[in-house]
Amino acid sequence: MSGLGNGAFLMVLILLLAGMALFLRHEQKESGQKLKSRCTGKTSGTLEYVDRGCYFNGFKLSKHGWGNYMYGPSFVITSHAVYTYSVDGTRYLGIDARNPLTLSGGRNRGEEAEIYYNPHDVTEFYCPNEDRNIIYADLIMAGFAAAVIGIIYYFMYVRK
Repeated sequence: MSGLGNGAFLMVLILLLAGMALFLRHEQKESGQKLKSRCTGKTSGTLEYVDRGCYFNGFKLSKHGWGNYMYGPSFVITSHAVYTYSVDGTRYLGIDARNPLTLSGGRNRGEEAEIYYNPHDVTEFYCPNEDRNIIYADLIMAGFAAAVIGIIYYFMYVRK
């Protein structure tokens, strides 16, 4: 493929990635706004611990290709900040309903945090402190996608 073809291919991939990123960001922002409109109760909570690890999730049937299935072990990698908070004298333990990965450090066990909970379902809550982790996850995903595009481009056109 000529230099012009390479550039066109790369431009199409970049535009596709940008379109996907904008769509996903819009969906995430919209679901975050809906959550914030539901979670109107305010209380204070405490960071109990940051749950990091790789956990066995049982054996799962997964599809590989057209009609090929594989039954094998499944693992889940997590990194979530776990908070405790009280509503009407009842203590709750959980993670932010937006399910952000805790990527930024510098927080300590026992640190106080604002918690906004849903008065109709007090187990649903969000913590404004986790906003930065949602932004970091977006940046990491965009960087990962750009790296994949770069690798594809390298092996398809440069390495010939």
